[in-house]
Amino acid sequence: MSNHFDDFGKQLREVLNTVKELREENKQLRENNRKLQLGCGLLSLRINSLEQKSVSNYIEIIGVTECKTENCVQIYK
Repeated sequence: MSNHFDDFGKQLREVLNTVKELREENKQLRENNRKLQLGCGLLSLRINSLEQKSVSNYIEIIGVTECKTENCVQIYK
């Protein structure tokens, strides 16, 4: 009977150690996930900003017919 209690105690300690390790791993994974989400958010903001800057340099002219042989840069000068 004593052996059964000893075995049970040993198994219980192993389970508790496993749970402790899993909790620590879970904590680390949550922290990594939080950092990655923050990084993704910052990258999205940067992409949006760069796209906005890129578009802000364009000029759209409406109502003037386009000639296939025209040189827009030369006309602008």
